[in-house]
Amino acid sequence: MQGSLKKRALTNAGYIIAGQGMNQFIRLIGNLVLTRLLAPELFGLMAITSVAMAALALFSDIGTGAGVIRSSRGLEPRFLNTAWTIQVLRGTALWALTILVAYPAARLYGHPILAHIIPVSGLGLLLSGFNSMALVKMGKNLQMGKVIIMNTSAYILGLLCIVVLAYYFRNIWALVIGGLVTPLIQLVWSYTLDRNIRHCFMLDQSVQTELLHFGKWIFLSTAMMFLATQTDRMLLGKLFPIALFGIYSIAATLAEAPKTLVNAISGQVVFPLIAMYKELPLPELRHKILQKRKLLLAPLALLVALFIGFGDVLIAVIYDTRYQEAGWILPILALGVWP
Repeated sequence: MQGSLKKRALTNAGYIIAGQGMNQFIRLIGNLVLTRLLAPELFGLMAITSVAMAALALFSDIGTGAGVIRSSRGLEPRFLNTAWTIQVLRGTALWALTILVAYPAARLYGHPILAHIIPVSGLGLLLSGFNSMALVKMGKNLQMGKVIIMNTSAYILGLLCIVVLAYYFRNIWALVIGGLVTPLIQLVWSYTLDRNIRHCFMLDQSVQTELLHFGKWIFLSTAMMFLATQTDRMLLGKLFPIALFGIYSIAATLAEAPKTLVNAISGQVVFPLIAMYKELPLPELRHKILQKRKLLLAPLALLVALFIGFGDVLIAVIYDTRYQEAGWILPILALGVWP
């Protein structure tokens, strides 16, 4: 059992590292293409929109998926259907909130078009709310191979759609409409991953109680995460000229690549393992985690050091003159990623 679990965890980690590496490489290539087609101001508008989406998502997150992974009842049909129903209701509520906050956000940041961009982008939250619980089930069982393939394929197709729209229209709607392609593909694809799961709307009281009891800690955690990771964008979107904020957002995306990988492995490998080993004494569980953690942090420390030392050179080589100010921003942001 131990050997099998260790093998599954290592295989899962391998899939995630490969998938994240592929995604980051494709994102960089796509970013280089799009920065030659679109003005920095458009990336600034999308960065403000992303902040609004993150605020709504993180300040309403009760960790439904994490609750399924943690629970010993997590794979029961009633549990999965209740979790799915809560997920759908949350996604629908989030989209409704994007409609409500769009106009105040447009007034706050001084860009009227945000009143239209934010609700349309919010459709991505609605689509994600209907995703099959097969995604969570595979995460619980440390069987993420198919999910990684799905996510990477959906991301590539979505990015291709954005590039095509950007080539023809050269406006913000290329990023907005193209950005909905990835969650739409993920939604449809997710229902092909496990044919044994049949979803229906259900709200089992005992399941709700368990999920909400655990979810209050997830809510506090994700609220703090938003304040720690998005406050800069929330403030600078107001203080910076929109073009400079777009350049800042590009530098921030590059700088956060190592953190994105760590978060993926933490959520999709480490947390399911902790759920499986939750009966172990805490010191023994901590020892198991810390043993493996340094194997991940050492190469990521090198990547962060490269961004700090040579980030300005990277920007100078691969981006055109409109985006050169990202050269001094990237090393500073990379320095803040390591803690």
